[in-house]
Amino acid sequence: MHLKCVSDWIRDHALGVRPTHEDAVAAANAKMDPPGWRRACWARLYLGTLRYEICGRMPYDAVGSAIERLKAYQDDGNREHLVDAANLCRVEWLNPTHPRPCWRAQGDDGIHTQEIEHAADY
Repeated sequence: MHLKCVSDWIRDHALGVRPTHEDAVAAANAKMDPPGWRRACWARLYLGTLRYEICGRMPYDAVGSAIERLKAYQDDGNREHLVDAANLCRVEWLNPTHPRPCWRAQGDDGIHTQEIEHAADY
């Protein structure tokens, strides 16, 4: 499937072409689900489950460990840290250790991702 660029979406909008839900999902998946990502996450999660038995209640600090791994990635660029951090976030979501876990949509919370100029693939 051809991944639409911004000009394609603008042209379709101007012509009144309405994208289907499947088009939007396919475009998002193509951009946000890079080859190997999901496989790497599941492989590490599976091994971690065998190693640490993280399926049930988790006596580990998943959030603190995820933050440590993100800091390690900032230092050495090893993408393995990103996979580990993502899995630790998944585990915390499934088995929260926070005393008051909740979901409150924040809207514009004032926290924005800063643009960087030295990104590797841009």
